[in-house]
Parts: sequence; structure tokens; C-alpha cells
Amino acid sequence: MTTGMDDTLRFTVLGRLAARRAGREFDLGAPGPRALLGHLLLRANVVVRPAELFDVLWGPAPPATAGNVVQAYVGRLRRVLEPGRAPRGTARVLAFTDGGYLLRLAPGQLDLDEFHADLALGRGLLGGGDLPGAADAFRRALDRWTGPALAGLPDGPQLGRERARLEESRVQAFEELAAVELALGRPAGVIAQLTELTAGHPTRERLCELLMTALCQAGRPADALTAYHGLRHSLVGLTGLDPGPAVQRLHQRILTGAEPGAGPGAGSGRTTAPAQLPLGPVGFTGRVAELAAVDRLGAGGLTVAAVTGPAGVGKSALALHWARRAAGRYPDGQLFADLRGFDEAAPVCPEQLLGEFLAGLGVPADGIPAGGPARAALYRSVLAARRVLVVLDNARDSAQVRPFLPGTPSCALVVTSRNRLDSLTVREGALPVRLGVLDAAEAEALLAAGLGADRVAAEPGAARELAVLCDGLPLALRIAACRLAEHPGRPISAAVAELDDERRRLAALSAEDIGVSAALALTYRALPAGQARLLRLLGLHRGAAVDAHAAAALAGCAPAEAAGQLAGLAGTHLTSESAPGRHARHDLIRLYSRQLAETEEPAADRSAAAARLLDYYLDTLVHTRPYWNPGTPAPPGLRVRFPPVRPRRFADRAAMTAWFEEEDLTSAVETAAALGEHQRCWWLARELWPYYYGRRTHAEWAHALRLGLASALAVGAERGEMVMRAHLATALGLGGDPEAAVEQHTLAVATAERLGDRLSAASMRVNLGAAHALTGGLDLAVEHYRSAAATAHALGAGALAARCLANMAELALRRGDPAAALRHVDEALAAAPSDAVWGQPAELLLYRGQAHRGLGRPGEAAHALRRAVATAGAGGQRHTEAEARFELGSVLRDADPEAAGAEWRAARALAAGIGSPLTVALDALLAPGGRPAPGFHDPGFD
Repeated sequence: MTTGMDDTLRFTVLGRLAARRAGREFDLGAPGPRALLGHLLLRANVVVRPAELFDVLWGPAPPATAGNVVQAYVGRLRRVLEPGRAPRGTARVLAFTDGGYLLRLAPGQLDLDEFHADLALGRGLLGGGDLPGAADAFRRALDRWTGPALAGLPDGPQLGRERARLEESRVQAFEELAAVELALGRPAGVIAQLTELTAGHPTRERLCELLMTALCQAGRPADALTAYHGLRHSLVGLTGLDPGPAVQRLHQRILTGAEPGAGPGAGSGRTTAPAQLPLGPVGFTGRVAELAAVDRLGAGGLTVAAVTGPAGVGKSALALHWARRAAGRYPDGQLFADLRGFDEAAPVCPEQLLGEFLAGLGVPADGIPAGGPARAALYRSVLAARRVLVVLDNARDSAQVRPFLPGTPSCALVVTSRNRLDSLTVREGALPVRLGVLDAAEAEALLAAGLGADRVAAEPGAARELAVLCDGLPLALRIAACRLAEHPGRPISAAVAELDDERRRLAALSAEDIGVSAALALTYRALPAGQARLLRLLGLHRGAAVDAHAAAALAGCAPAEAAGQLAGLAGTHLTSESAPGRHARHDLIRLYSRQLAETEEPAADRSAAAARLLDYYLDTLVHTRPYWNPGTPAPPGLRVRFPPVRPRRFADRAAMTAWFEEEDLTSAVETAAALGEHQRCWWLARELWPYYYGRRTHAEWAHALRLGLASALAVGAERGEMVMRAHLATALGLGGDPEAAVEQHTLAVATAERLGDRLSAASMRVNLGAAHALTGGLDLAVEHYRSAAATAHALGAGALAARCLANMAELALRRGDPAAALRHVDEALAAAPSDAVWGQPAELLLYRGQAHRGLGRPGEAAHALRRAVATAGAGGQRHTEAEARFELGSVLRDADPEAAGAEWRAARALAAGIGSPLTVALDALLAPGGRPAPGFHDPGFD
């Protein structure tokens, strides 16, 4: 394995299982996590289902707690391999995605991948006639082995099979090296190891054939004959069979004194060499990990690779690119066929195609039997003595592929499909290679291949935007590049402007008889009726991901039925399981679903489905109220029109917070606004403030509130207008626009007073005071807080009184009176239970920490601030957590600069994630020579 002191995480499996970074080996812990890591390393960059891991760890009878144990093992490995949470936008090394666990590795991180890369290089050099270079590459590959594979892992059936596969790869690699060395006339360097391996594999004919050839070249024909008789004795004793034709022919040549064959292909028995591969794609780019995965074919008995992914993702391109690159490994020919599994015309008949393949392999027409089973048997027999590569494109399912499976590890089959072909993986051990969309660098490289690097370099920003709008989908990128190439003077930015309009994007990504919509339509037309209907209805959901409950609301069915339909859509790559139970869609598939909803779903059905979805979200949000404002009933609102789907229920606040983290509820507000569901729109926006406050960007919150305000005004809902303005003002204040916040709060107070709602008016005054405090109007802030507090006491509203006192504490800190701030914090906690208002306990702990800091009590300040960090983090209050970490860093700055820097960096990441103005202060602080800024705080809102 490549060594060095860089910071790259590296793994070894060709010997003792180990993980290292910068020369330091990690402690991987108990046998269970080590075994799990070992299997994931062998399936690197491939999604591994939990059931497969159960089989690895426990065999056919896993315990009832297997799922929890695997999660614990994964957590242990994550803590060791990537301590700390991955930064936003950064993929985890070990992730849960598409219903399984994915270990992401780049080239050079795993010794097994480097072993295969060296083998591929050697085979390529061999195909080009560079025998010395091929020999060097094969030796490098074998030098990566430091002992038995996966040493140190517990024994078990699954790991035993994996060890056997890897050992087979090593022996096969040495056979290839030996054949090249003999072709170069250098037998001395391989005789000793051939003798050792032959002793360990006494019935392996290829090893004996190579040993006999090497001994003859070294002038030892008698020893070669002894080796032959040893092989024959072992075969007859174990199987009752004599050696095969190739070894017997070599035996006869030695007996007659003829020179034995010495080339790399000796003994292949090659007769016909079909070369049916079509022209590969021009400008192929990226897919390094996926190509490395397919490179494992031929190693350890792997004979089949199933390349799957959504329409237009480049499955055929990858299969053909790899096949042409690997053609030298299969000198007896390459077969190709498009199975047309998703074409509207009938798919290819396996029986007919078997006949064509047999003819291509040199079988005369009168020797080709009738009937599929007989042809499949002859096909396997013909392949048994050859090294042939078969590429089957566009398979419908595993059954269509099975007649073409080779019966010998000397051959390989690469199949592509829009379906996952899980049956082929489970029953035949096919290697699953799932293609996703291209990453940013790969997408830009593909554009450069079609447009020219200079043109892309001239507009790098527009090229990046174009790649995003094409969703990283190779088909879309090629079409966009083709259309731009037809107009050399057209800037890339013009194409970006065209695709930026979602209504025109799919139409713009088409050319002649191909296009994204046309490609997706082939998959859609093949879906069962229930899945097809759900795909259409998903077009009404504007979010990127959906769970079974929301899908059930759309379809008007039970969540279990919706979960089954989502799983079916995932099987055709129209969705992907981004987290347990949640299915994501790429943007172009989302737009295609919307197009289907508009063109194929009746208007009445669309309206009913959208209402069911919105009512599901509304009902669920009402059931979150006990966790953020207990004891406060939901305000009178809508009657649920379509109640077949029950709302989500949450066991505790943590469960509610987890749901908030998973859901894209902004899309629900957008859906309501787009469909003219104005009452539902502002109701949703009203109930969503715990979802937004402190956990989402302030701009996103303001966007949803503006939609809600427009809907409230559209239907003349004054209470809705009041609440929307109050929430919008808070979002604007947190986003750094306090003047606009004052304006909206003033209008909200006026509306509440006009409605005669004293409690709401007092609540709005608290927030109006906070907005004035942000603009520097501290006296006005105090006036509003006192007025609101008086109303709260008169009405017996303890929670509102606590809010007033909390804001008074914050204001006292601004005025430099930490003692008064401490009094107000204690009074706020006495006025209402600590959990009366969601998010407030963390803010009060923050104020307490700041007050102690102002009083010169760093120990007490640090204690309160650490509690604030923990409380805010547990509640998902990123804004408050960022402020608390900011303050904690300031307290620790002199005593522990390293710890202070860590707190500030964590605060910076949190603030940037929600668009907080605190980011600016932290940027200045973290710059070289930066100094701590004064305390920075925003008022809370409930």
C-alpha cells in the first residue's frame, strides 16, 4: 500500500486488517467492529444492506438485536475513523444511504484497490505488447500482500469465503506474472514460488502447466514430467479425472522433446475471437471508484458485475469504456448485445441471442441446438476453455441475464440496468456497481470534453451552474454541451438562464430522439400501476425527499403500502433511500414527476392529493405543540378534509426534533402557495416557527413567511396577517435587518390591538422591544417589555412573563449590568416552568454565563455556558448554541487558547449554516491577530 505521512486515511486487508492515518494505526476495537469494517472494505463504494452484514457477523441466525448492534459498531468505527461530525456539505466516510451502509474510499486508500489497479495496468501493458512493463506491474501488485488476507479477523462462513476469493486473486495474479516471465525467457524468478503454490494447490492445472513450462525452460524436463505425474495422481485420487487437454498436450511435447509454449496465452485453446464491442463514448470522464470496482472481475472468482443506476447516468458509457480498457484480458473475444429491457418494443429473446453468440464464437449453424436451455449449456461449454468478455446492456431484470452467465472464472460478464438486479447479486454473487450522478469536478470535466477546455475556463462560474442544473446527469450534460457546441458564439450563461426556468428545463435537455424526459419515460412506462401513480403524485411534493407517511397522504393509502411503492421506485432508481425510511429524488426526476402530474393525473385527483398532504403536515405540526409550548392549545383553524392518514406522533421532544431535521417543510408551504391553498399556507407557516428558529437559515424562514403573509392577505385573514408579520419580523431581525423587523412588528402589534387580542398584542410587544434593542433603541425596548410584562401578570400568562424577563436579562447585559441580568434570569425561571417555552432554557443559561463573565467569575461563566451549549445542541437550537460557543471561547481565551479556538470554529460553522450575522464577528476573530468581540446576542422568539 502507498505509504507516507500525509493525512489520508488508509486501510490494509491484504494481510492484517488495519487503518492508519499519518503513520498512526487506529485501535479498531473488538472483533465485531473489525469484522464489519473488513467486509465494508471489500465492498468499498458499494451500498451494503444490513441483512448482508448480519450474515457476516452471525451467519444464518442473527440475534433479534442485530440491527442495533450493527448501528453501535458503525458508531464505534465512525468515532475512530472520522471523529466529530462531518462538516455541512461534506460526505461521511461511513454513511447510511440508499437503505444500506456505504464506505466511501478514494483511489489509493485501500491496498486491495491498488492491487487491482496494478493488475489492470499490467494487463493493459500486456495487451499492448509491453511484457517487461507488465511483469513489473504484476510484481508490484503481488508485493502489496504482507500475509494471509484479513488476518486477525474472527473465522466465519462469509469471511472464509472472502478470504478464499482474495487468495484466488493472489494465485491468479501470480499465474499471470509467471506466464509473462516465461514469455520473456526468465524461468528462474518463478520456479520456486510455482513449486510452493503447486504444493498448496495440487489439483490446479494452470499452476502445474506453468511449472512444467518453467522447468523445461530451465533445462529440467525430467522434473517437469515429475510435476505432471504429481498433478495426475492428485486429480485421479480426488476426482477420478485425468488432467485437461492443455496439460496433456504439454506433457506430450515434453515426451517428444518439442519446445513447450511459453506465451501468456498458452493453453487457452483459442479458436474464434469475436470483437463485438461498439464504439465507446467520446470524452468519458471520472468514475474512478466505479471503474476500480469493475476491475475486480476475474479476481477471487468474481465473474459478473451489475452496473445499475437511473436513466441517463452513464451506465452503458461506463461498461463500454471499461470493456475496451480491459479487452486485452480477454483475448478469446468480446461479445456485446443491447437487451432492450425497457424499450416499448419486445425485449431481446435470450434464446435467439444465445444462438447469435454461439455463431460469433465459431459454432457452425448445424451445431447450434434448438431451445434455450440447450443453447445455454453449449454456450457455457464453449466459454469454459476460453477467456471471453460479455457485455449486456439495458437488461430488464435478473431473469433476462441468467442464460448468459459464464460457467468459468476465466470469463466475465458486465450487465447494465435501470433496475437494481438484487437477485443477481444475492443468488449469483454479482458485484453491484451503482452509479450516481457525477460530482462537480467530473461534471465540469464532461462539459469541457464536449465544449473545449478553453470555453469552460472562460466562464467557470456559469459552467458550474450548468452542471448543477443538469443535476450531474451525464446524458443531460452531453445534451447541453451538444447544443452549446452547435452555437460557438453562445455563452454558457445563456444556457444557464434557459435551464434555470424549471418549466423549460426538461424540454431544453432534449436533442432529436434522445432527452432526459424520453429516457425517464422508458422507466416510467414499465412501472406497475401503483408505483406509476405515486411517481406522478410525488410531483406535487416540492421537497427533495419524502417518507412513507407523506407518500401515503399523497396516495391516500396506508403508510405500509406507500413504503412498498417507494421501495419499488428505489429499485428502478427513480428514488433513493437517503436515510432510513426517507426517499430522495434528483431534481430532474422531481421535475419529470411534476410534468407527469400535470399531464396525466386528473385535476380533481391532484387537488385531493395535495390537500391530503397539507392536512397531514398540519395535523402533525399541531401534535408538536406539547414539546415547544406545553399547555397552549392550537388556535382554532381548519377542518381536515381528507383524514385517511394519521398524523405523526412523537414519543418525546428529541423525536420531534429529529423529524424537523429530516423534513423539508418549506416545500410544504411552497406547495400550498403554488396550489392556491391560502388558508393552509399561512397556517403551515405559523406552526413552523420551531422548525425554523435557530435551525434553518433566516432567509429560508423569511421566504416561507412571505408566502404565508401573501396567502393571509389574499383571503383577508387578519389573524394570519398578524402572526405572519410577527414571525417575519423575527426572521428579519435574526438575519441582520432590524429596521425591517421594527416595521413588521409594529404592524403586527397594531393588528393584534385592532382584533382586541390583549395576549397576542403583549407577545408582539416583547418582540417589538427586541427589535428596537437591535437598532439601539434600548429605552423603547424597556418600555415595550414592561408593558408586555404588566399584561402578562394581569392575564396570569407565566410563560409570557418569563419571556419578558428573559429579554430584560439580555437588555441588562447590553447595558453593562450583569448583576441585574442574573436577577432577571432567576425571575424568569420562577415565572414559568423551565420547559414552558421551547428554546428558552438554553437562552437563559447563555445569559447567566454572560452575566458571570461580566462579574469576573470565569469558572461559573464557563459552567453555565457549557450547559447552554449542551441544552441548545440537544434541542437543535443552532443559533443559541453558536452564541454560547462564541462566549465560551471568549471565557477560555486566556486560560486555554486551543480550546477557545475550537469553540470559535464550531460557532463559525453553526452560524454560517443558518446565515447568522455572528459569522462576520467570528471571521474577524479567527483571522490572524483577531481579538474577541463584545457579546453578540439576538432576542429569542417563541
